[in-house]
Order: sequence, then structure tokens, then C-alpha cells
Amino acid sequence: MDDQKKLKALAVDYLNVFTSPAGERILEDLRVSYGEKGSFDPENPDPLLTAFREGQRSHYLKILFMMEEAQKPEEDES
Repeated sequence: MDDQKKLKALAVDYLNVFTSPAGERILEDLRVSYGEKGSFDPENPDPLLTAFREGQRSHYLKILFMMEEAQKPEEDES
């Protein structure tokens, strides 16, 4: 299996996991915890805290990206 097909299969796995009832609840929790908040806090502008928060947020964004990739049509290899 080539790398592109492996990536697509993994993306489908993400979609299957996070569209299950439990996965939807987890994804909603991640959205509330990390997706709706900015990483920078003007009341505490510590760059290390901002970087930490952005790292948390990036995991949520990766899940969304992988789910979107799973729903893209297959590219024709001819």
C-alpha cells in the first residue's frame, strides 16, 4: 500500500471513530475545550503558555483535518 492510500485509510479511521456516538461526544468536548478558545490570553501573555495551548488546539484541528480528508473523493490514478 502506498503512502497516499495509507493516509486515506487512516483518515477514514478518524472519521469512523469520531462519527460514532462516543466519538461525537469526545469531539464536542474537544471543540469546547480547545476549538472555541484562542491560544493567546492577554491577561497572561506568557509565550510558553500560549505555545502549550496552541499545541492542545492543534490536536483538535488535526482530527478535523483528517475527517475532512476522509470525505474527499478518491483521486483517479490514471
